[in-house]
Amino acid sequence: SRRQYLCFTESQDFATTIRHHMRAFEYLDGVAATCLYDNMKVVVSRWEDDQAIYNTRFLAFATHYGYRPVACRPRRPQTKGKVERPFRTVKEAHETLYHFHQPETEAEANAWLGNFVNRYNEKPHRREPHSRIEDWIASLPEGGIREMCSWERFCAFAREPERRKVAGDARIAVAGVHYEVDPDLAGEE
Repeated sequence: SRRQYLCFTESQDFATTIRHHMRAFEYLDGVAATCLYDNMKVVVSRWEDDQAIYNTRFLAFATHYGYRPVACRPRRPQTKGKVERPFRTVKEAHETLYHFHQPETEAEANAWLGNFVNRYNEKPHRREPHSRIEDWIASLPEGGIREMCSWERFCAFAREPERRKVAGDARIAVAGVHYEVDPDLAGEE
């Protein structure tokens, strides 16, 4: 449907990306079957033989929510435009806004952006006789929308990696659970 959720952030790290995916799912009242991504490191670790190798934590998140991430192939503007075009629209709109009034905080800028996106989603498609929101509603799955996960589950995806020292018996403890690792790692961090 090309319905959009946009938000200004000061970071593009894993936790921020996941947090805003969850906010997007809430805003959109569900999860799309596929999501198109630029080659951001949080999503795509690398490319091998013209195939995207996805970040394993991000792929676990996408699998949990039941959607398929699709990465734009490098040097292929046909798909890249679908990702980049919304940002051009927002940039042009913001240039006009900032000409008259510059937001004092990120929250103020996001409030304006939210208003802009809501109006944008209600506009008709350029090639189809209905709005993006009408297309979204008509395309919802028959079984309804998947529920959002709990905050605790979100934290499992979003927490920062932790360093652990491997004990002499080649075990590490995480949240009270002991895991065996390669014995050659004993004593390593």
